[in-house]
Amino acid sequence: MIFISSITSKEKAVDYNKMIICPRCEAYGQVNLSYTYTSLSLFFIPVFKWNKEYYVNMGCCHGIFSLGKDLGEKIEKKKSVEIWAEDLIDLNIEMQVKTCSSCGKQVAYEYNYCPHCGRRI
Repeated sequence: MIFISSITSKEKAVDYNKMIICPRCEAYGQVNLSYTYTSLSLFFIPVFKWNKEYYVNMGCCHGIFSLGKDLGEKIEKKKSVEIWAEDLIDLNIEMQVKTCSSCGKQVAYEYNYCPHCGRRI
C-alpha cells in the first residue's frame, strides 16, 4: 500500500476590516491580518494543523507585527474584538525604521524627509 503524505507551511488571510494608529509610523492604517500554520496532509487532504501564528501587516508603512494567539483566534471566530497598538509586537523594527536627527522621532526606512518636521533625514 502506498501513502502519499506531505508536511507544508501555509499562510491564510483573515477577514478583518479595521483601521488603527500604527505603532511604528504613527499613521492611521489598514490592518491586514493573516496566520501561518504547518499541516500534515494525507492524499492531499490536510489532516493535522499545528504551529499557528498570527501576523498583522499594516497598510500604511507595511510593517509586520506579531499578534497573540488568543486574540487572533477570537478575531478568526468573528468575535467582536479590537486590535490596539499595545497588542502588536514589532518583528522588524531595526530593519524598517530610522530616527530623524532633527526631531528624534522614528520614521519608516523609505522616507528621505521626516513627516513630522519636514527636514531631510
